[in-house]
Amino acid sequence: MQHRNLQFLFVLIAPFVAIAVINTPFIPSWQTAQGSIFVGMWLLALGIGIIFLKKPQPLPIFNRRIFLGLYLLLSSGIFLLALYILAISGIFDFNLKQVINYPGYSKTFYLYEQTCFPPDTATECGNYHGKLNAKIAFLPIMTTKFKCRCLFGDPQRIHNTVVIPLEANLDKTTSSIMINLNNAGVIQNHTIYRND
Repeated sequence: MQHRNLQFLFVLIAPFVAIAVINTPFIPSWQTAQGSIFVGMWLLALGIGIIFLKKPQPLPIFNRRIFLGLYLLLSSGIFLLALYILAISGIFDFNLKQVINYPGYSKTFYLYEQTCFPPDTATECGNYHGKLNAKIAFLPIMTTKFKCRCLFGDPQRIHNTVVIPLEANLDKTTSSIMINLNNAGVIQNHTIYRND
């Protein structure tokens, strides 16, 4: 009896855990696994829910068969909606530009850009963005360290820092960002002086 209650609890909680997993920013090498975990949890919850429908046990308050039927119908609809949103957002989402990882430093950074939709040039529409994410310790997830309405230039390593120029920046006060490779700190408004 307790085993079936744990299965029932899994059926109720799994769709919400799956949505949390798909909305967590995973590092690029784990994004396929992220999608597989999402689909696997939904399918497992659906399969166990169907088994419960075939062998229902009464709940003290309401009929378990009606409850599970409505719940599975609702969670399947949410699952299909989430897949649709992921497919559409994949077209307009940030694209990985570059991975920044230097030997001797444990921090890994990811530069993402969202450019204008073709056939426009990258900045023609005026609605482009850049994002800098950092990997969290040993976990395969990231946190956003910096976002701007800009595109990123080529990173330049200077000792234990990396300077990234901001190109086509709509915020005229920031010309570049500097990343400390030791503590993953990001400093804005860092100016690069060039001898032209």
